Amino acid sequence: MPSCKRTILLGVGGTLLAVIAARIVLAPRRAATGTLPIKALQRSEQAQIIEAMRPSKRERPVIAIAMFNEATEVSTSCPPTGTG
Repeated sequence: MPSCKRTILLGVGGTLLAVIAARIVLAPRRAATGTLPIKALQRSEQAQIIEAMRPSKRERPVIAIAMFNEATEVSTSCPPTGTG
């Protein structure tokens, strides 16, 4: 039964290869070196960011898309949007 031995060897070899590959992929990475420390935001900059993230006072935003491309159909050039 040489076919049976070959099947067993291929199974064991494939399993061993999968285990080694998983150990390489899942191995912990070393921390990046030479990174700059993150500096804290100033209060004024933080307030500007929060103010910019507030929802607008309009009920529905106005969105306009202006483009000119003779080689493209309207359905493929305009991004699909949903209302919600």
